[in-house]
Amino acid sequence: MNGEYNMRILICDDDLLIIEKLQKYLKSYFSHLHLRCPEIACFSDGESLLADPGDKDILFLDIEMSGLDGIYVGTELKKRNRNIIIFIITSYSEYLDEAMRFHVFRYLSKPIDRQRLFRNLKDALDLYHSRLMKVPIETRQGVHVLPVSSIIMVEAQGKKVTAGDERYFKLAEEHLYGELAIALGIEKDKVSSYIEKRIA
Repeated sequence: MNGEYNMRILICDDDLLIIEKLQKYLKSYFSHLHLRCPEIACFSDGESLLADPGDKDILFLDIEMSGLDGIYVGTELKKRNRNIIIFIITSYSEYLDEAMRFHVFRYLSKPIDRQRLFRNLKDALDLYHSRLMKVPIETRQGVHVLPVSSIIMVEAQGKKVTAGDERYFKLAEEHLYGELAIALGIEKDKVSSYIEKRIA
């Protein structure tokens, strides 16, 4: 996380106090870790967010807004970019089922708890960075460099696995477990035991 990428974090909420608080928390998080704070773009309605032409990497999205609601906006953004990481921020838990349909990353209730935000933001950043990683794969046709996010399985037959190979396999496994954790709605460190229970 040294600034070689141009991550963009967005906040969309019709409550300006929530926007200000989230901005403050996000800046504090990156400052505390001595990291360059990415661009933070703020929107007070879904229409202006959807009209924004910039990249959308991580989004904090309110559900209950005037005009287009967060469910519609989140669904549209996922259609445009399946890798966008969306946090739902709301006081209304009854929208959770609908929000899960477009694979939100996490749900944050209002008022926003700073420590809970920081824990979840760390997970989101880990997922974001894992999607940027690329792995060289040697085949008979030559070496191909693939994004970790596109690797589902690697099988080596009669080949020696090096320490470098193991590191790449671990990165791919970490990414897969992160994606499974989101889909299953569980913590990433519990995915392995979840899988073992299902197989047994």
